[in-house]
Amino acid sequence: MAIGSAHWRSLSLYALLLMVLISRCIDGKKDMNQQLVDEFDRKHDGDDHQNIDYVERLRMKGAEHMNLHAHNINPSSSLFFNLNDLEVGKTIPFHFSKKLTSSSHFLPRDEADSIPFSLKQLPSLVKLFSSPQGSKQAKAMEDTLRACECPPIKGETKFCATSLESMLDFALRIFKLDNSGDHENHPTPLTSSFHSATSYSETSTTSFQNYTIMEMPREVLTSKMIGCHTMPYPYIVFHCHTQEGGSKVYKILFRGENGDVLDAVAACHLDTSDWDPNHVSFRVLGIEPGNPVCHIFPPHGNLLWVHHTPTTTSG
Repeated sequence: MAIGSAHWRSLSLYALLLMVLISRCIDGKKDMNQQLVDEFDRKHDGDDHQNIDYVERLRMKGAEHMNLHAHNINPSSSLFFNLNDLEVGKTIPFHFSKKLTSSSHFLPRDEADSIPFSLKQLPSLVKLFSSPQGSKQAKAMEDTLRACECPPIKGETKFCATSLESMLDFALRIFKLDNSGDHENHPTPLTSSFHSATSYSETSTTSFQNYTIMEMPREVLTSKMIGCHTMPYPYIVFHCHTQEGGSKVYKILFRGENGDVLDAVAACHLDTSDWDPNHVSFRVLGIEPGNPVCHIFPPHGNLLWVHHTPTTTSG
């Protein structure tokens, strides 16, 4: 169709706008390397660093069973819930960043491709971005590169996107689509959103409270899904991955006990038989491998790609 390529450009702009919502653009008056360093200094302990922990929690051995009102709580584990929790009135504890602290941006593909992105190049990279060896910035870069180079788990396909274009290409490849611009056949990015009942001037940058499902969750019908999470780095890097096996995507409206509203995107993995028995979700939920595991996508720095599908009620 004549409008196909135009529509694809619109989709790209839409995805870019989502990135802008996730990360404010930085001042273009500085030298590029220096502005990246300045922003990285401010953000490396923020949302992106929370996301590298989030990615690893979905992949690796985890923490002790948690309860919102228990002692020795590990609030960073509060992302998971059971499939049978998807009912109106169900209350679930969640912990996530509620403020936008990261302000970096995607590099153009040509520029991103010109910069090495590998663990063996770390000494050169920390010099390029003026991050002293042994600094928190250098350690965050190392953690990100190590996570990106970690082999995929069984049934997983993963990719670290250093540009918007490369993330879109990965989504097209996973969904087996071409770049024809067919407006009836394109991937769609979904995000969670958080609306605070109080002013952002408050000191707490995180939300850790009980959230109650306010209406029937809506299932998003999709053949596959791709989760993408920002990682701590001098410029935006998204760790994207997709997993074989049955899964479902939901949109869920929550209200927190403090009055906050969480309009969440969530994924439910129906068959966890091949997961590590020590996976954090099993301990958090008190279940055995093989049982369904669901988790929300935190509001900032996370995208869930689906393939052009209608929305239905859960059931």
